[in-house]
Amino acid sequence: MLLDAEGRKARVADPIREVADLLKKSYVVAVKGLGGFHLACDATSPEAVATLRKRKYREDKPFAIMAPDVEMI
Repeated sequence: MLLDAEGRKARVADPIREVADLLKKSYVVAVKGLGGFHLACDATSPEAVATLRKRKYREDKPFAIMAPDVEMI
């Protein structure tokens, strides 16, 4: 299920594609996991990383990242 910024259910045909599009536009998204929520953004977007750092109050502390392969890093 995909929720909008106000917590309402978003009416989209393909929620995964919608989130992928948001990430490509430098949005920060929250993904519900077993232990709570995980925040995700495009690590190659300085704007997205800056937004995430501001929201998490982590100006200097490194983030964990996921990448498809070592070359991406």
